[in-house]
Amino acid sequence: MDLPPEQIGTLHSFAYQALAGLGCRVTLVYDQLDRWNQRYPHWAMTVHLRHTRGEFVPQMEEDHGRRGDALLSAYNILRARCQPTESASSALRTFIQQWHAWKMAEGLRDYTDLLCDALTQTTIMPHAPSVLYCDEAQDFSCLAMRLIDHWRRHIAQVYLVGDPLQCLFAWAGADYHTVFPATMPKDAIHVLSQSYRVPSAVHAYAMRWIRRHHEYRDFAYAPRQDTGCVLRSPYGLHAAPKWIDRVARDASGASPAMIIASCGYMLRPVCQALRR
Repeated sequence: MDLPPEQIGTLHSFAYQALAGLGCRVTLVYDQLDRWNQRYPHWAMTVHLRHTRGEFVPQMEEDHGRRGDALLSAYNILRARCQPTESASSALRTFIQQWHAWKMAEGLRDYTDLLCDALTQTTIMPHAPSVLYCDEAQDFSCLAMRLIDHWRRHIAQVYLVGDPLQCLFAWAGADYHTVFPATMPKDAIHVLSQSYRVPSAVHAYAMRWIRRHHEYRDFAYAPRQDTGCVLRSPYGLHAAPKWIDRVARDASGASPAMIIASCGYMLRPVCQALRR
């Protein structure tokens, strides 16, 4: 299927497009944080956002333990979960009031504002699709699902594609229970039971691990025919030279090698060593 690039993107990028389509001028706050830090040094932040090809990728500097970062994260989690701020601590409520007032005075919006504004100011999803596929849906928040439900009134079919047991962004407010509730009708669920990537040895190890999950329920999931293997490494990701040697050996055969980590920052030592 040959889809135009602008019809593939994150929910935040579509929210940005929807607002821009209404003539709204959306200026993101993250390039202006130096001004916030000068005015509110006790709430200084190190959060930044990279805007590339219509996509928004949150970036964190190495030193991300500043008080403003923690307060903004706590506020964003409340918004992602659609929870009221009245129950927040007095320190957080004070921060929220100043953060909101400063953004309004400066004409700026933050990452979560994109979803909130699209929910209240738009009616139809950009490009007016008749079919919408939401990939990695288990990492959607309550706020994200509200926007999807808002737009789906004008969409013929919506497919939520994801695996509740692979939810990675609960720390940011994601909730797979909102996306895949226990009350979802069985005839609305289609399980892709055959893996074309995971060999049997890796499959067996992964299944032993995931069965420890407190909400695990048995499901059909078959590995590909290759056996494969699971090996334990004696060194961590910071031992970059060791990893490069190992990758070089593995990639010298017929198959390529891959290094995977749960968070991008964990790969920085390896990436820096590979560039050298």
